Amino acid sequence: MRYRKAVTYGHHVLLAALEEHVTPTAYEVVFAESAAATVEAIRAARAAKVLVLGSFYSPAAEALAEELATIKAAAPGAVHVAGGVHATAEPVRTLDAGWDIAAVGEGESTLLALVDGAGDPTGIQGLVYRDDTGALVRTGKAHREPLGRYRAFPLTYKRMNRWLHARDHEPELVVHQRVEPAPHRPHQQPILIGQATMRKWIAVVAAALLSGCAGPASDDSAVGVAPYQLSSVPFDSLKDFVAQRPIIATGKVVAVNESAYEVPVDAEGEGNVAGEGPEIYGTVSFKVDSVIKGDIKPGSTLTIVYMSGKWNKADKKGGRIAYTHEKMASVQKADAKLKSPSELDSTTFAIFAAPKPASLPVKAADLYVAGIATVDGAGQLGFAGEPPFVSKTKAAVNLDDVKAAVA
Repeated sequence: MRYRKAVTYGHHVLLAALEEHVTPTAYEVVFAESAAATVEAIRAARAAKVLVLGSFYSPAAEALAEELATIKAAAPGAVHVAGGVHATAEPVRTLDAGWDIAAVGEGESTLLALVDGAGDPTGIQGLVYRDDTGALVRTGKAHREPLGRYRAFPLTYKRMNRWLHARDHEPELVVHQRVEPAPHRPHQQPILIGQATMRKWIAVVAAALLSGCAGPASDDSAVGVAPYQLSSVPFDSLKDFVAQRPIIATGKVVAVNESAYEVPVDAEGEGNVAGEGPEIYGTVSFKVDSVIKGDIKPGSTLTIVYMSGKWNKADKKGGRIAYTHEKMASVQKADAKLKSPSELDSTTFAIFAAPKPASLPVKAADLYVAGIATVDGAGQLGFAGEPPFVSKTKAAVNLDDVKAAVA
């Protein structure tokens, strides 16, 4: 596994699954901090087969393919397995970039089966690779374990930037994991999470990983990402949902801007690599018709902000990736462009808003993040995708229900 600061959660889950797994295969887990260290680790391996596993987002695919070529030239013989959102969305392109195997979908069962088979991919679900004749082999969807089957983090591998040996005897398989040392944060303290909260937290992580599946990083390509607007895990009830939204109003779209703000990329951020950017943020402005909750007046303008994309390169010459948001399908087209106010003139929206969080890098004032729903003539709400709350009655929710929940 190529453990990087940019993609961490999936690696933690994989190591936690491997830690609990009982296998006849003797193996050794090795962490390397650079391409050079990876080469050294492959050369020093005592195993009959060496797996080097990586996980990455589409914006990092090109850079990692170049690094992969360098590693394979300097230390041939290892089997390089790519997982994560890019490999899942574009497995054939991943193979064309030099990876030997693309792991598609959730990786826990796939990794464990690879370890059990001492690195042989034959018959393992969730893989795409080429056989000895060059023919493409697809083994179908990976087996999905129930949420909570494995811990979210491993207990054995507490130091993610050290060489760790999982077995004292000669291994049959070596699993290499690239590590970039994390910045020192002396203020961080351990967090204790109860079982129920942990299950929700794991679900948030899983949903974020799955929703990030990206297509190829080409000019003006559109990819699906997790939005700022709504929680990935539904609230237990409508009442719980509205309690977390300080402003709830209805209104109509009066202005849109797909590229209102540009922000330099944080190279330490999840999914980012050096040289990318800037990130692009768009806005949708509503003229408020009625106020259900919050310190806002009818007739005022409420503007929500969302991440609309990213430039592939800091000089903007690498093309732009535009992001689509499932939860914004009522105002966004399939190509990630926003619908115009004239296209939305007859649509009334319910806006469930909160002031933009401090973590959102846009510094402009009077911006909000929000969930939105269409409102029909009978007051019934229409959420794009699954509603952000659990409806015990499964009945349609209307504005009167929202007002009652607020009251």
